[in-house]
Amino acid sequence: MIGMIIDILHQLSNMHREIYKVSLEKKEAIVQNDVQRVGEIVKTEWEILGQISDMEEKRLSVVRQIMNTGSKEDVHGPTLDDICKMTSPKEAGELESAAEELRLLVDEQKKINAENQALIGLHLDYMNYMTNVFLKEPQTSNIYGNSGEVEDEGLDNRGIIDSSV
Repeated sequence: MIGMIIDILHQLSNMHREIYKVSLEKKEAIVQNDVQRVGEIVKTEWEILGQISDMEEKRLSVVRQIMNTGSKEDVHGPTLDDICKMTSPKEAGELESAAEELRLLVDEQKKINAENQALIGLHLDYMNYMTNVFLKEPQTSNIYGNSGEVEDEGLDNRGIIDSSV
């Protein structure tokens, strides 16, 4: 059973390597402003995340079997240390090594996700700024005076497109 957990952890590590690679591609696509490619990459990420979720369920099931816990409520009860105490020193070392590898991959994924989120936020801020520069709304709600003629005070607040037209 411990061998199954170690195998599952290695499979999870491989999946996390795959999603990390895809996330690096997404970062490049974001920088290149390739929206279509980003959309395709996000679909791929969701597929991999589904596989990771399925594998995680399998891992939890094996942990429950090892700890003789059939209930799903006690999912977070057994820790890695609890399982290692039930195994030989060699298996415990392999288990800790596989878990540490997975932990490091998850940490790297968190970093690349934060970078991608920041890049997307930067792109959105830039687009918002450029939209406001080109299509700036007048500061007054009514640009016409009481006489029906355009008032001069509202002309200063127009954007580039309004000025050009």
